[in-house]
Amino acid sequence: MIEFTLWPDWFAKARAGMAADWAAICELIKSEPVRPSKDKCRLIKLATFGDARTDKGSLRHDANVIVVTGIEGDHDAGGMAPEAAIEVLERHHLRAMIYTTWSHTPGVPRWRVLVPLSRPVDPDERLPLAEALNGLLGGCLAPESGALSQSFYIGWPAGAERTTLVTFDDPDEGYCLDELDVWQQYRRPFGAKKPDTYEPTAERKTQDDYLADLLAGDDVHGAALRVVGRMVRDGLTDATIRTVFEGLALKVRETRGAERAAELTGSELARMIAGARSKGYAQPNQAEPAARWPLIWLPDAKPHVSDPALIRGFCKPGAMLICYGESNSGKSFHVLDRDLCLAAGRPWYGRETAGGFVLYVAAEGTRSIETRVAAYRDTYLRDAGAIPFAILPAAIDLRQSKADTRPLIAFVRRIEDERGIKCVKVTVDTLARAMQGGNENASEDMGAVIGHADQIRAEIDCAFEFVHHAGKDTARGARGWSGLRAATDTEIEVVARDGLHTATVTKQRDYGKDGEMFSYRLRVIELGIDPYGHPVTTCVPEWADTPDRSDRKLTRAESAVLAAMHDVMTATRRTPPSSCWDAARPPKPGQYACPLPELREHLRRSGGVSDSAKPDSQDRAMRRAIQSLRDRGIIEVYDDWAWLADKADKGGQNGNCPPAKPGRGADGHGHHPIGVSGLSAHPDGHAFGGGEEGAEDGILEGAL
Repeated sequence: MIEFTLWPDWFAKARAGMAADWAAICELIKSEPVRPSKDKCRLIKLATFGDARTDKGSLRHDANVIVVTGIEGDHDAGGMAPEAAIEVLERHHLRAMIYTTWSHTPGVPRWRVLVPLSRPVDPDERLPLAEALNGLLGGCLAPESGALSQSFYIGWPAGAERTTLVTFDDPDEGYCLDELDVWQQYRRPFGAKKPDTYEPTAERKTQDDYLADLLAGDDVHGAALRVVGRMVRDGLTDATIRTVFEGLALKVRETRGAERAAELTGSELARMIAGARSKGYAQPNQAEPAARWPLIWLPDAKPHVSDPALIRGFCKPGAMLICYGESNSGKSFHVLDRDLCLAAGRPWYGRETAGGFVLYVAAEGTRSIETRVAAYRDTYLRDAGAIPFAILPAAIDLRQSKADTRPLIAFVRRIEDERGIKCVKVTVDTLARAMQGGNENASEDMGAVIGHADQIRAEIDCAFEFVHHAGKDTARGARGWSGLRAATDTEIEVVARDGLHTATVTKQRDYGKDGEMFSYRLRVIELGIDPYGHPVTTCVPEWADTPDRSDRKLTRAESAVLAAMHDVMTATRRTPPSSCWDAARPPKPGQYACPLPELREHLRRSGGVSDSAKPDSQDRAMRRAIQSLRDRGIIEVYDDWAWLADKADKGGQNGNCPPAKPGRGADGHGHHPIGVSGLSAHPDGHAFGGGEEGAEDGILEGAL
């Protein structure tokens, strides 16, 4: 049974202490009758209260809370539909109920969420649990959700859209919030409420305007809250607001009676003013501080030849890195290996490292990451002493501006001060868990995440790395917005094949060494025996030589892809757009390329690349073949285009780049982006004129 309290009205001078199971509480809220005005609605609180009263006789105050039996949250910003919120809670297997509020509309959704606890807790335990609920919902709850004695209206006006939702459509399904194993890692403090849009040119309301707002409808208290918020937003002082409300209260007394007028004066008015200011309604400061940027004049520019590297020839201080791969490709093992060597100051694949504090944010799979690190330490670093490497086992939000960026910077600085160490790198595993519900394909969301990563790099003066997932079409690189790659200094792709894992540098801004490969195998380590008598294992990476696969015979699927590329390029005779010059292996001037959508369509029309009749299986086989050809260096794929790469040269044909067709050059205007002739020279010194098709055939025959 869950104890809870029902208040007959906002003043809470009386209460009804009740106890019921969760299903009965949900049904009580669903069956709440229509009310003529909001101030006639009852309020609910998942807590019990004592008998101590305020000076105005209210029983509802923080000091009077005895125990807390559940958590309530209020979503008033209108940014998330109740159906979407229920889906989020169901993904976390949480038992919860959501009901829409008095002012809810389909266009501006407003709702309350209630979640039970498995046992009563002390009042000081409520806030961390409320912050966890806020974090589970992506930080969308209003600040008043964290107030200890805050109670919430139940009930609706006549004709209003009335929505009540229960997770899993069954109040008996799901876990209580405090039963989630890692609920603490979701904690997110409540931020200030977003202020109304402030328009400095807008005409300030008169006292008659405010009075009209107060007399519109029956909800005098709710109207008073809105009026106070507008006054605070308009820059009125507390004294001015009290003076205006003294006049308004006299008018309300004449029309609505003394009891309604009492809501507009004294301590109740002071509470409304303080609440409006604490929630961020105050007018923002329009003056912006003058920006100060350093300038380096041309005569003062100097080469930075003596700058140290974090990892020689691989990563510079302050660099931005992305390591991506498919699920189970071993990308986290690769990054952990590199970070642990960096922290220990030990060589990595024969390359010197700088040493220093490395923070690894394990935003997902925290227990697994900790287990891997412990196994790596016991295998390779037993004699290394105190290595400044730390795991942060929490999901963080780097998307929203007022979420975790600033707290993370302060957290790292505190560690630096306390331990006397310098942070050289922060790793976040994975990018998806640091977005907290953002869209990886949206430039707004990804741009915000990248911007906050840059802020961390700049203020801590460290390198930063995201561990990320490959896209559905692995040939197109990392998942999500293409601007992520543009913002990256070093990009690494991890691929697993036949038990060998290979990390390939696919972009290297500082060192110009794209294509470097670092291979490793995963050795199974037995850690102990579980309670059921079975061995518990994990893996540690063992460095291995990268085999040369370029001479392996092509598979049937790979041959079909190359043949289809030949057909498409012969038919279309197009050069790739200038964006493809950013690829790890860019095309030569005038080289023909094949748009991937046309390549796939051609393969489908010609029977595909496998024996399966299922379209999904055919598409997967195509993607694998394209990726394999790219891994072997036979083709390059970038920005939805494919072309033959340098490793396709079997007999010197790489000089045989056929000329671009007039009007179809790499920059879209018939000109090569680096200003060379449209005719490419043959090794014997002759130029190709009308033999374009033969030149392309020669390249493909060499590859085949």
